[in-house]
Amino acid sequence: MEFICEKEIKFVRIDGSTLARDRQVAVEAFRLSSEVKIAVIGITAGGVGLDFSSAQNVVFLELPKSASEMLQAEDRAHRRGQNNAVNIYIFCAKDTSDESHWLQLNKSLFGFHL
Repeated sequence: MEFICEKEIKFVRIDGSTLARDRQVAVEAFRLSSEVKIAVIGITAGGVGLDFSSAQNVVFLELPKSASEMLQAEDRAHRRGQNNAVNIYIFCAKDTSDESHWLQLNKSLFGFHL
């Protein structure tokens, strides 16, 4: 399968190997540059101390270890200064270990199974 894109999409990436000084540079590029459209962030690396209040959509491609870790990661887009609704999407593959983990996260958050 080949992916063709007519224009380059600029993005920033923050994961466990990103140095502290580079994290803030990436956040500012995402928040302030009209050219940077995507921030790819590991849940653990992006869950604390970062401000992504300019985000309109948040997509989790990995499940956090705990419900509190997920809420903390979501809160990065709901910081002071966010004036718009934020859509949060969580990907979870059916019939995998992620599915049972997802059900456990929901039980922790809401007290019931989905």
